[in-house]
Amino acid sequence: MTTILRKKWGFDSNIIVYALDADSKYHKRTKELLVNLRRNREIPHITHQNILEVEKVLTKVFELNKNIVIEKLSLLLDSFNFTFVSPHLTTIHRYHKFFSEKEGKKIFDLYLAATYIDNGINQMYTANEKDFAGIPNFKAVNPYKKIRKYFPLA
Repeated sequence: MTTILRKKWGFDSNIIVYALDADSKYHKRTKELLVNLRRNREIPHITHQNILEVEKVLTKVFELNKNIVIEKLSLLLDSFNFTFVSPHLTTIHRYHKFFSEKEGKKIFDLYLAATYIDNGINQMYTANEKDFAGIPNFKAVNPYKKIRKYFPLA
């Protein structure tokens, strides 16, 4: 029997917000990204931290109804088969290592990267790749830049 390894991709909250915000200039490209991942049988991952952040942005910044946000977010995650990952017992230690070494980095981004790494996910889509620069063995990719290796769209 042959096992085919599929790429695992983490998602930053901003990508999920763009997928849900039909008025965003990134909405169409985000939907295309998700369709391509599904077509290529690559696995999108999300953390509970992302869910909280997306819900906060959509209800506080966009002032959307909480029930509508929950419904739309759940539909998106189910439609594209997102897998949830959670922190491990080691995640706080990895985060503290990053926090002590990375001046000027946002703590929530460091914790997000630590969570993904502890779950065997070493690449993530984000519109803010600089927030994750310098984290060892972790690649942040901006899908809105024309990098065909990661985002093969015209």
